[in-house]
Amino acid sequence: MLMENVVVQFGDRVVKGCTDAEAWFTAVMSDGGLVPPPLTVTIGSMSELVTLEGAKAVFFVKSLEGTSHEDIRFSDHLQPLAALWIRVTYLDGEVIEGIIRNDSTFAFKQYFFMVPVDPEGNNTLILVIKSQLANLQILGLRVPPMDMPRPVGDSIQPTTISC
Repeated sequence: MLMENVVVQFGDRVVKGCTDAEAWFTAVMSDGGLVPPPLTVTIGSMSELVTLEGAKAVFFVKSLEGTSHEDIRFSDHLQPLAALWIRVTYLDGEVIEGIIRNDSTFAFKQYFFMVPVDPEGNNTLILVIKSQLANLQILGLRVPPMDMPRPVGDSIQPTTISC
């Protein structure tokens, strides 16, 4: 059993103590739910089962005392590249590689747009539905293609299509 210091940060409260990190990591990886499984936090001789609904984050820390600090940003001077090269694997086994915008859309929405990279393929734009994915891998950073659709508000501007 590997006990580690842990801090669970909620908006209005903080829970500090120790937890069996290995057992919890195993539960998290096998759970697959929208909210991670509860975490058993031990403080002295008392244990508390902490549900993570509404938690900001679970921090594994060196010391429970912690230190206050400003936001740490090592790369503020760098301009982020505008696109990610990804590989998606669907539940039915189909694998497609493509380029997506390097923004929060693919992380927070239930879908995202992807420009396929297969030069022989017939697809020009794909709306990827995340619930149908078995896996998503980021392969690298890319400069976006010249004809990559640009988001307009909450929608997307399609490439010109001649019918």
